Formats: sequence, C-alpha cells, structure tokens
Amino acid sequence: MEVIDVQVERLIAGGIGLAHWQGMAVLVPFAVPGDRLTVTVQQRGNRFIRGEIQSIIQAGEGRCEPLCPYYGQCGGCDLQHMEAATALQGKRDILVDALARIGGVREESLIAPPLAAPTVWGYRRRAGFKVRQLADGRAVVGFYQRQSHWLVDVDSCPALHPALNQLLSPLRQLIAGMEGGNRIPQIDAVSGEEGCGLVVHMLVPPSASDRKKLLAFAKEQNIVQLWLQQGRKSGLQALRQETELYYSLPPFAMGFHPADFVQAHFEQNQQLVALAMEHCQRGEGALDLYCGVGNFSLPLAERFNKVVGVEGYQAALLRAGSTAKRYGLPHLEFRALDLANPENLSTLPEGLDTVLLDPPREGAVAVARWLAAGKVTRVVYVSCDPASLARDAAILGQGGFVLKQATPVDMFPQTHHVETVACFERDQ
Repeated sequence: MEVIDVQVERLIAGGIGLAHWQGMAVLVPFAVPGDRLTVTVQQRGNRFIRGEIQSIIQAGEGRCEPLCPYYGQCGGCDLQHMEAATALQGKRDILVDALARIGGVREESLIAPPLAAPTVWGYRRRAGFKVRQLADGRAVVGFYQRQSHWLVDVDSCPALHPALNQLLSPLRQLIAGMEGGNRIPQIDAVSGEEGCGLVVHMLVPPSASDRKKLLAFAKEQNIVQLWLQQGRKSGLQALRQETELYYSLPPFAMGFHPADFVQAHFEQNQQLVALAMEHCQRGEGALDLYCGVGNFSLPLAERFNKVVGVEGYQAALLRAGSTAKRYGLPHLEFRALDLANPENLSTLPEGLDTVLLDPPREGAVAVARWLAAGKVTRVVYVSCDPASLARDAAILGQGGFVLKQATPVDMFPQTHHVETVACFERDQ
C-alpha cells in the first residue's frame, strides 16, 4: 500500500481536506487545514489521489477530540474533529470554491463571514432513524455507517435534540416487539416546540396487534402526531393526531406535519430568516418560491403589500394558508405549482419587486432561467448546496444579475453541509 506525507491546505466540497503532492491534488477525509499527515493512497487518478489518514505527524491548530463515540463510523457527522471556528472557516472555503469554480464568481470579498449557530450540540430536531429487526428478535435503530448501508446501532447522538435522543431506546424495544418490525426500514422523527411527531415507513400494512403497539408507544412517549407511510407521501395514514406540531418564528408559531420539510435547527432558522429579510428589504410585492409551510412567506408579508407563496406539495400549502389566516394576512396567498416544469413558470405573477427562492438540494435551473429572462430586479436565493447555487448563479449572471453578497450559514453544525443566503441584483 502506497503511503505519502502531505500538508492539508483547506476544505473542499464534502468537508474533505485538500493537499497537493507531486503536482496532484490529494483528497483526505477527516483532515484539518494545517494538518501534516501520513496518508494511505486508496485511489489514484490522472490528476488526483484519494487517501485515508494513517497517522497525524502534526495536528492543525483547529483539530480537537470528537465528542461522539460513534464518530468516524456513523455517517451523520464529519466535522466533529474540528474546533467550531475552524469548521466555520472551512464551510466558507467550500462556498468560495464552488462559486469561483462553477459560478464564475471570483470576488472572495462578496462572501461574508459565516453565520454561526447559537447551539452546536443537541440542536437537531429532525432525524431519519434507520431501523432493522434482526433474525434473533433484537432491533437496531440508528444511522448508516460512513459510505455504507450497514447500520450503526446508536444509543445516543450528541447532535440530536434531547427529545429525539430519548426515543432511541424505546424505539428499539418497540421494533423488537412488533410482528412486522422486519418490514419497517425507517422512522422519521421530529421534535416540535411541544411534543414529537413520527412517520413510520412500512413495506406492508401493520397487523392489528402492531397498530395497538404503535398507538401505545405514542401515548407513552408524548408522540402527538403518529403517521404510517407506504411509498410516497400520498400514502400517509394517521394513527394519532393529538395536537399540531409547530416551531417558533417570532412573532409566528409555524404549524407543520411530521412529513413536511422544516429546518432541523429551529434557533438557527430564525437567524437565517432574519438575514434573508434584510436582503429582501421592503416593497410592493414579493414572490416566495418553494415556500413549504411558509417559513419565509409570513415574514415577507410583514414587509411587502402583496406576497405570493408557491410550492408543489399541496399539503404543506394548506398548512401555510392556515397559519397565514390565523395571523390575519389577507395579502398573502399561496399557489400549488411544480416549479421544475418550465411551462408552469409563465403562470407566475409578474411585476413584483423581489423573488425569494429556497429550492431543494438539486437547485432551481428552470426558475433561474425564468428569472434571467424576466424583469425582476432582486433575487434572494436560500441554498442548501453550494454547487447547485453556483450553477444557478451562473445562469442568473447571464441574465444581468450580479451577486451582491453570499453568507454561509451553519445550519448543520458538526457536518460539512452549508446553507447559504445569496442576494443578486440586476445590473442596471
């Protein structure tokens, strides 16, 4: 096995350390900028080497001991070996690299300092627990191993909110005692401000006995929303609906369903929304694309005289509309529309001052092209993937938009994932 010595320079996409050796890029997971490492070569390409750390000759200043005993085995976190400030700088480096390499934005001064999270442990209020019932009747509840579909049986996760951590052991007992526990691949769990919700993914409908066990579990564990899902979200079936789940976005209490997308870090979401609103400013009209349950729509309605939220998932729109009605916002309306279909975009309202979009990880190519060809003067893009943001930024640039500022937001501490709020204005 070939072994080389390298000096790590910075982080790149995926939270991987970048070094160079004999003119080749060397990519090393779990590295820290400033590390001097002995690296075992795992893969050699024409211009790059992928390696694994064999030993640390000299640790970079930002290296620290991981808190979690499963770290390195579990695939959930990949930056626990870094001090918080080092991880934040690494996320900024990832964004800078993507915007320059893919988006053609090379003015590093346009990338603001990262927005740190108020809490970096015990913050995560959403989790997809992988579940296996073993042949001997025991159950495994946890997360996939790194680069594998084997499971890590997790007793406790320091990144999870305490309300979700407390469910791990009871869930293991529940699955072990079910007749159809071997037909449950995953349980999605979310902790609202009061109470938790579960979506149990099932390959076959539960027996009458298992339904009783699930309901008893929900009552014992303060699961106020319990749903079963076979296949797509359209197959959701309610087993228990005691109260509505909600998260706080002052002055709003935002209602949501366990199957809805909501940010995993409630406190950091408040900072994210506040930053986006600063960029949106105020005006006559705003369009909120991929609006979900109204995370940005309701705050926009405090700043604009007319707001239209657009989302493809009808159920989330119903909850957004209900929340808007509860707070008396008649100038806020919602429309169901598949935004990935370019033909649908011609039906969007025109003449609005600002467009905010918060697309899924794959980004918004069709919307970016529509914006580039239109007359909107300000676009605020909330992204969860630097690469797709950079690609869409290049499309906006072809339409005369100029990036004014991009701020990396630490929405998922201990991981390489980077949320970004980017403001574009059309060059007059």
